[in-house]
Amino acid sequence: MPSDSSTKGIAARWRSIRRLYPVYLAISQSFQVGPQPPYSNLANVTEEQEPEAIERAEQWMAQMDGHIQPHHLRQVIQQTDVAGTEPRLLALVQRHASKGNRSQLDSDKLNFVMTQYLWACAPPSFRSHDITVYDAAEVLEPVLGSAPSEFAPWLKPLQESLDQLRACYSVTEIKAAGFVERGRELRSQLGPRYFERSSLLLFAYYNFCLRQAFVRAIAGDAQHIQEGLSTLEAAGVTSVCLPNSQVPLSVEDVRHRVQELVSRPAGEYGVDDLWKQLPELRAAVDKAASECRSSSVHNTEQRVAQLGDRLQRLLEQIDGVRTELAALRQTSFATPTPAAEPADFRIPLEVHAPAPPVPATAARIEAPKPYEAPAAPSPAQATPTAPATPTPSAGDETPPAVEDASVVASEMTKQLGHLRTVLTTAKTTTGLIPIGNTAIVLSASEIDAVLKGTDKQAELIRQGIAARMSLVEKLELVKTGQPQDFRAMRNAGFELQSKMTALLKDGSKRMASDPLSITSRQLAAVLRAVPRN
Repeated sequence: MPSDSSTKGIAARWRSIRRLYPVYLAISQSFQVGPQPPYSNLANVTEEQEPEAIERAEQWMAQMDGHIQPHHLRQVIQQTDVAGTEPRLLALVQRHASKGNRSQLDSDKLNFVMTQYLWACAPPSFRSHDITVYDAAEVLEPVLGSAPSEFAPWLKPLQESLDQLRACYSVTEIKAAGFVERGRELRSQLGPRYFERSSLLLFAYYNFCLRQAFVRAIAGDAQHIQEGLSTLEAAGVTSVCLPNSQVPLSVEDVRHRVQELVSRPAGEYGVDDLWKQLPELRAAVDKAASECRSSSVHNTEQRVAQLGDRLQRLLEQIDGVRTELAALRQTSFATPTPAAEPADFRIPLEVHAPAPPVPATAARIEAPKPYEAPAAPSPAQATPTAPATPTPSAGDETPPAVEDASVVASEMTKQLGHLRTVLTTAKTTTGLIPIGNTAIVLSASEIDAVLKGTDKQAELIRQGIAARMSLVEKLELVKTGQPQDFRAMRNAGFELQSKMTALLKDGSKRMASDPLSITSRQLAAVLRAVPRN
């Protein structure tokens, strides 16, 4: 029977071999690297073979350490359950952490198995929530012991990268910022200092957060792509052209590919080609959706132009009807009634000859009446030899300011009514507001102020847009040869411009996208185009 001294340490050595040997055996069989394994199954080792089996297994695993690469460990650990238990992962971490004469290859392998141990052994809630480095230290306590009270100053760049990493929400952002490369470069620069306890902890925590960020970004990209595909389907688009591909993919094929990518386990981020496909799919779908929106806007503009032309033709027809109606009414004044003789009809013309000409609009509106001799001539019917000078009363004339205010109020009411009608029937949050043969474009924030705003700023925005619409309408009518009186609306526009400028100065610092700033700039541009008549 073996003595106690001869069996000392055998149990610990056998426990380590029993945990590690299946992992090394799986790598050897999967990648055909290193020497042939001495045993296909340690369960068949007998008591007599035990001393030799322990020696041969330890020597073989030591030889395999020189052949195993980080990607061998990653593929076997993440795609099989051979190292799916905490004891086996712990044994791998302890083996690589306790090695002497460590190389860069040893650093790469230890970096992966430490991260994998933290990811696999942490509570499930840690993967979907932000955790602190001390949370990670608690999980890694079987490996590193208690958490350090402070971190070495050379780890500061890693802490700064962690702060920036939390602001990334797409795979493209993470890859463009080079977070994977930053960690590798710093780890390479540290050399032996990487194997210190605080460095191992912070790098494992950094890699854990990086893997979290990739999982979060992949989910965000996938959702963005699905929304883009829904937009394409709604527009009738059935395929998407991918870069470096001659054959476009159907929308359904893209959706299935995205679902396949998302369902894969999180691999070595930044290395697996799996994570390069998602940004390419997102870029292709975004491009197709952008082209679809551009085409939609172009079609909308064309439709607006067609409707504008149609409206112009209708207006011309209405003008023709008005002209014809006016001519008919004038003819009815000059044509004698059937019961009267021609000589009888000339009498009223002679009597009314000295009277000032009646405005054409009045002649068209009032029906012709039989002549009745007036009892007493009115001032307007007095003979030229004895003109009567009417005495103006307080109500005979409207002051210009009152008349301008009435014109502005009427015009504002008309334009705001048209604006609300267009916005409440529009299918998009931003778009064109047709005005005659042209249109103006409102931002989403302006539309929101028009429809929902209740404060002073919203009221100024509504009035500014209405003034802009009125002036644009008049400018378009001038182009068609119809003279317009700009005076009242131009003065109202300048007054609104002054009020908006004052409110913008009184308020806090505003961005260029502020709706009041947008309205002010657009109104100012129209006012510069208005002639001074």
